Amino acid sequence: MAPKALMWIPDTTGENFPYDAVKRYLETLAGLKFRPKNFSTLIESGIRIGWNKEVITEYKAMGLRGRCLDFSQRARPCLRGTLFETSVFFNFDDEQHEAGCSSWIEAGAKRLGLRILER
Repeated sequence: MAPKALMWIPDTTGENFPYDAVKRYLETLAGLKFRPKNFSTLIESGIRIGWNKEVITEYKAMGLRGRCLDFSQRARPCLRGTLFETSVFFNFDDEQHEAGCSSWIEAGAKRLGLRILER
């Protein structure tokens, strides 16, 4: 079975995502490094899977603002994902990697007042 896609999103609909607080929290994690998100690759993939023009325009604008960051952690639990302006998307190698990260993701969501969305 493939790992789930997990995201941190605002706890309630219409609530603003606490981008700055989330970034500060992620910055405290041992061995975690940020790099700018490569939106060209993301948008190319979106076009291939049928994103509409509105979604493509939105992602291009996010890319220009420069606030979306990929991150990876070289220490346990080896978190990896993307900090977007409105959410955090976590990536996993497999179910074992997901299991090793899930308690940290749950604790972080609780601390930051976010909820976890599974896809």
